[in-house]
Amino acid sequence: MAYCPNCGTEAEPSFNYCSVCGRDLTGRSSTATAQQVPQELPSTLDYHISVRRILIMSVLSHGLYLFYWFFLTWKQYRDHTGNPVFPFWHAMTLMVPVYSLFRTHAHMRTYKELMLDAGVHSTINVGMIVGLVFTSSVLDTVSFNLGGGFAGSAEISTGTAAARLAINLVSVAIVSGLLLHLQGNLNRYWHSLESATIVDVKIGFSEVFLVFIGVFLWIDTIATLVNPAYLAGL
Repeated sequence: MAYCPNCGTEAEPSFNYCSVCGRDLTGRSSTATAQQVPQELPSTLDYHISVRRILIMSVLSHGLYLFYWFFLTWKQYRDHTGNPVFPFWHAMTLMVPVYSLFRTHAHMRTYKELMLDAGVHSTINVGMIVGLVFTSSVLDTVSFNLGGGFAGSAEISTGTAAARLAINLVSVAIVSGLLLHLQGNLNRYWHSLESATIVDVKIGFSEVFLVFIGVFLWIDTIATLVNPAYLAGL
């Protein structure tokens, strides 16, 4: 079975176009692996992200760092291999129920294959990662509904507020854990590149913005627990 080099969707060898993104498959190699040939690399690459940064950003952003991580690592893959992927839109698919799981699977599979083809040890378990992303999204949905959904103005009990906080903590812990695991694999791959010096990714506006939103969400959750009438007063 072959894969579309653009979106990673499985495609029959007889297909001329991808059934999902419409990419022209004529004349491509029969496997996605053949498309994953790194381009000539510059001497310095800002691809490394420390585990401490992953942990801090994941917690402060209330788990929203997952979106930025998907965007950034798709961008790194695109720049590294030259394959035409769309980092922003791939990251935004995390907001689409069900389809987000397929994109997560494609993302994890792509990097695992990239590492294995380069002879770098990979501990990425694609199925497990998809399951964790699904679990985190379900927990976020439950927390959102406990907070009153889009209405979000009804007073909730202290018990409900405590349950909401606990669910948020579990969700953020899941996101933090899976990103720490995945980034450890990616860091190992980047540092295996003999033709380039790997340095830390610079902190960008998007990261700071997500942290700002995350801090607001933490304040909202804790304030609701301390004062159940908080939401009703908004």
